[in-house]
Amino acid sequence: MATTAFSAHNLVRDFCTGGLLHRLARALHQSLAAHVAAPTQTRWADWETLFRLSHEDLSQQRRIDERRRVLGALLATDLKDPKAEYAALFALHTAYAILVKLIAWRVTTDGKAQHASLRDFCATLEDGSGFRGVTKLCEGDFFAWYADPAQWTDAIAASVQEMLAVLARYDDPRTIFVDTHAVDLFRPLYEATVPQVVRVSFGEFYTPLWLAQHVVRATPRAAGWTALDPCCGSGTFVIAAIGELRRELAAQPLRDAAREILRRVHGLDLNPLAVLTARVHYLIHIADLLDAQDGDVTIPVFLGDASSFTTDIGTFTTIVGNPPWVDWKSLPAGYREKIKTLCIDRGLFSGAGRTGGINLNICALITHVAASNWLAPGGSLAFLMPKELANQASYEGWRRTVGGADVALVALHDWSRAGHPFDPVKEDFLTFLFEARKADRDTVAVRSFAKTGKARSHAWTTLEDAETNLTWRDHVAGQLIEGSTAYTIADDQRELDRFRKIAGHCAYKGREGVEFYPQELMLFTYDGPGPTTGTVWVKNVQVARSKYRIPQQRVLLETTYLFPLAKGPGIGAFDYDDPEMLVAFPYDASNPHAPLSQATLEQTSPLLLAFYRRFKTQLENQTAYSDSIRGDGEFYGVARTGPYSFMSCYVAYRDNSKWCATVLTTKTMPWGEEKRFLFQNHAVSICERSKTQAIDLDEAYFIAGIFNTGVVRDFIYATSDNRSFKIRPPVHVPLFDKKNATHAKIAALAQEAHRKRKLRAVNLAKIETAYLKLCDGRVKQPTLL
Repeated sequence: MATTAFSAHNLVRDFCTGGLLHRLARALHQSLAAHVAAPTQTRWADWETLFRLSHEDLSQQRRIDERRRVLGALLATDLKDPKAEYAALFALHTAYAILVKLIAWRVTTDGKAQHASLRDFCATLEDGSGFRGVTKLCEGDFFAWYADPAQWTDAIAASVQEMLAVLARYDDPRTIFVDTHAVDLFRPLYEATVPQVVRVSFGEFYTPLWLAQHVVRATPRAAGWTALDPCCGSGTFVIAAIGELRRELAAQPLRDAAREILRRVHGLDLNPLAVLTARVHYLIHIADLLDAQDGDVTIPVFLGDASSFTTDIGTFTTIVGNPPWVDWKSLPAGYREKIKTLCIDRGLFSGAGRTGGINLNICALITHVAASNWLAPGGSLAFLMPKELANQASYEGWRRTVGGADVALVALHDWSRAGHPFDPVKEDFLTFLFEARKADRDTVAVRSFAKTGKARSHAWTTLEDAETNLTWRDHVAGQLIEGSTAYTIADDQRELDRFRKIAGHCAYKGREGVEFYPQELMLFTYDGPGPTTGTVWVKNVQVARSKYRIPQQRVLLETTYLFPLAKGPGIGAFDYDDPEMLVAFPYDASNPHAPLSQATLEQTSPLLLAFYRRFKTQLENQTAYSDSIRGDGEFYGVARTGPYSFMSCYVAYRDNSKWCATVLTTKTMPWGEEKRFLFQNHAVSICERSKTQAIDLDEAYFIAGIFNTGVVRDFIYATSDNRSFKIRPPVHVPLFDKKNATHAKIAALAQEAHRKRKLRAVNLAKIETAYLKLCDGRVKQPTLL
């Protein structure tokens, strides 16, 4: 007798919390450990090609170790290498797939298995014949291997039998769709099946149903609209679209309503496990309509690559979804190379250079493909994507292509303050709404949402839940920066016009800080004078959550190549909170891009050289990215050095989190010597007027004064995602002219603000007034760097 409601909560309780699904995974894993038949090996190899994990990146070693520990504990085994880890994950995915298929079987039948054996029953699930009234629900996917007689075991049979017994107690799942409200069954179930640390490795962060419902409802839809989610995952946007359509078709006969839904709502995904889940999700949400159908139906969720122009599924008036947020450099090498030529040919990459140009997020490519391939003329596309796509330089080409003549960006919804709906992911993101037409406005409407109260936004189940816990404000965005497609988000048109006044070119080039890694071997704190003149005792720093485990030790070093370190977090407006750290920097201005040779250090700093040699393996064990930008030279070389590493007067500012600037000159070291600062990454500096001329102190205060004004600070925040600011800020900063009275006034006010904290607010207001007048009368400056 059915007594259990068909709900996500109950599925998680009965199959995950009680351990039933994971017992099946252990039985499957034991079968793989005992024997792998040839057909199983083929399916496993194909699955592994798709589900590649990171094993080689040592910067992720702690996460890899944790992933193996958690997955091993779940399956009661020890995972010591990639092969063992893949076997465990293949078994876990198979167990989840079996449960999804059993739920589908429960939806399409009376729940009574009538076969000669349990294995025969499972075989009918895998060939698709076990689902009444539905064709092609399963198509011999990766996860059919367990039903092979060579893999079937008593332990597998016992777990499947127990699952069937539990499902038999559930209500008829065809009654789940009540009052046309969609219900997300599988996101909570999958998250309870696969540990978070494993999902993070795949970039799997499924969209809460309420957020998908908001995107669907916010997307303009004409009469007779059709919908596609090209990265449908478990089908959250698909069922949200079904819910909207069912409301529209509520008065239609059941047969007509089912026919319309199957014709008009489609899904696509590259992941066979996701396709299976989305098909069953879709099936559940139309199950009550199927009794009125003549003949079998096919669920329109297809296996295909949303980043490929060769996938032909027709055109749609509405495209919605949450494409994967994966940086280009993080993609598997083979897949990355496969689509590289496509991206370059279509102008999607921007800013190519030694350290970063080809760094597009895969969701940008998918947006381009979706708009080009599947969006009908006049149709709408709405994707959830990182906020950085709206303003970062890496996406200049993409914004020109997707926001250009044929596809117009018409609105942005900002979820940065909505309480992290994708928790534990904290990245700011937007809904980008496009229309397939030529852009006819130079501004874009922006609506920002903010969470109220303590309710967790990732746990809300319906849009109605969300609407009672969110407030919203309207803003406006515009493309203000000359030669750039980046968007600046302002409170209103008046603020946008104010930002437009200062947007422009900075005549000074910012320099990124040096890559001093590993920090435990590069950075030190002073621990007293040494036994001889020119030597000091130091201790190497310790960094929490570092990939290196180098214990702290007291080391004797020469002072010759020890310098004070400037770190980003210490930089304030006309302030610097010095962490009192030292850094070894064995370089010379005559060859600023390469470290001094070991032969030279033997003569000038043998203690430092001996320290480096003790840890040669760790110093050489850098990531491929660091190797590519630090260039040739000795094993203790570091990245991002140049003539600018040998100046004595700097404007220092941060490249993330908090916009502010200060002036740094030299520092008196504990042993009495005056030394220049060196800057670690995330601490940016300006020290050059041109390639051959350094800035002086007045010039430094002129630049810092402008950077610290409220209007510049607000503009930087409005045109950035706060995770990264542009190294060369896109604001009008002319070359300093000592003869210009306004320039001199700004420099003097800034220098006074630096010396006298109590005058900072007053002086900054005066600097801002002077700066805005300077912008009013600006003349385009030459680019000298």
